[in-house]
Amino acid sequence: SDVSEGRTHSLDEFPLLLAGGACGALRTGMHYRSFAQENANKVVLSMMRAMGVVREGIGSDESYTTEGLSAIEGA
Repeated sequence: SDVSEGRTHSLDEFPLLLAGGACGALRTGMHYRSFAQENANKVVLSMMRAMGVVREGIGSDESYTTEGLSAIEGA
């Protein structure tokens, strides 16, 4: 699902699942929960960088970010 609550289409608890650790570039075996409603593009940017894609930022307008999600980076 791309929402946390199907009936209301809420994004308060946006679920994301990552599989694999990109040869140690991403942490595995953990559950991360953001109570700050962080930008989901932080996860995408961290994944891109873990796979060797050099990119300053990702997203557009209010979803643009230049920061990855440090909680999942590096083992």
